[in-house]
Amino acid sequence: MAKEDIAIESIYNINKYLKKENLLPVYFLFGEDEFTISNAVSLIKKTLSEFILSDFDMEDIELQKSSDINQIVDLAYSFPFSGGKKLITLKNFELLNDKKNFIEYIQNPSEFTFLVITQKGKKIDMREKLNKVLIEKKYLFEARDLNRNELTSWTVSRAAKLNLKINRQNAESLIDFVGEDKSLLEMNLTKFSSFLSENQEITIELIENLASFTKEYNVFNLLDAIIVRDKAKALEIAYSLLDKGDERTISNIVGLLIRFISTVVKIIDISTQKLPFMEAAKIAGVSPYFYKNCEKAVYLRNEEKMRNAIKALLEADISIKSTPLDNKSILSILISKIVQ
Repeated sequence: MAKEDIAIESIYNINKYLKKENLLPVYFLFGEDEFTISNAVSLIKKTLSEFILSDFDMEDIELQKSSDINQIVDLAYSFPFSGGKKLITLKNFELLNDKKNFIEYIQNPSEFTFLVITQKGKKIDMREKLNKVLIEKKYLFEARDLNRNELTSWTVSRAAKLNLKINRQNAESLIDFVGEDKSLLEMNLTKFSSFLSENQEITIELIENLASFTKEYNVFNLLDAIIVRDKAKALEIAYSLLDKGDERTISNIVGLLIRFISTVVKIIDISTQKLPFMEAAKIAGVSPYFYKNCEKAVYLRNEEKMRNAIKALLEADISIKSTPLDNKSILSILISKIVQ
């Protein structure tokens, strides 16, 4: 019999568990999307603040490997200073070495304490009893990274909350300029809202003129260098991104290059149809900004060079997953083969 998938509540549904009739004693938030987790924690704290009658009944704890879970449980079970409730926030739960004694608390939480827990990481081990209990009690909320289409919808929705308008194509372009980090997207949307009138539209011209980066380089600077076959510049940017990024950076870079090469393949086919630019970008499934950049990679229209680039991407993907090569070596080989 096939194993039944375990349904974990999405963090985007947290609002329905913040209504008075649905309040939970424990909110366990986990996932890769730290921006959404941080916003959810702020929302939970703001909503529950009406039940906290004293500042002494609010605790924010940064957990360490050596943190004693028994002390935290004792704190959760202790009575509030006031006649209200307590609100305890535990951050970095993934660092704790010993979590066994926490299971009993989850099974029988304090009636006068709200416990908010955050844990970084894409997955949780469903073989662990603690996680089984969290799901059984419906205390677990996942903040997964959004796919490209979902992120575009999120950007459009976020702009609307700031009383701005942005269509899906321009939202795609903004993501292309800024990257897929929600905090950077939020920062740029907020910047637009500071000088645009209410309900004014964010155009591609505004995006090109005003979207800024918080890092010295980003993956699109790398793509620009590859498009003009500037190997030295491309390697400089790639190494900078790896030095400043995390373990996901190499996969993000290779993912962008796969998208770049696949778009160039589509452009080769679409160009024979002599379609208007905007229609061509829509058919290719990319933003006009990304399409325009990919069009500049004329050298990849050579069949042999394209074949070599596709082969190099496949080899890089395999190397990331199965070889001892360091990330800089993998990117060095990949970039050299694409721009040769």
